Amino acid sequence: MSQLKDLFSTLNIAPENLEQLANTLKSNPFAAMSLIQELNIPPDFLQKVMTIAMTDPNAIRQFASEMGISDKQFDEIKSKVTQDK
Repeated sequence: MSQLKDLFSTLNIAPENLEQLANTLKSNPFAAMSLIQELNIPPDFLQKVMTIAMTDPNAIRQFASEMGISDKQFDEIKSKVTQDK
């Protein structure tokens, strides 16, 4: 299990909600941000996620894979997010 998956498990978010987040991320990465707010994920938790991502750039890809997001889908999501900046 990845560091991020371990971290997310501490939130006690129902697996189906995490699956919904992953599916939303696949189709509309920006809509996933509002879902994060709906799930009441605290800002300090997101800071921990960012710290892990910055110290291990592959952590997000690994977590995405554990959530059922293929490498191709991950690259498409990454492209969408970086294009819109």
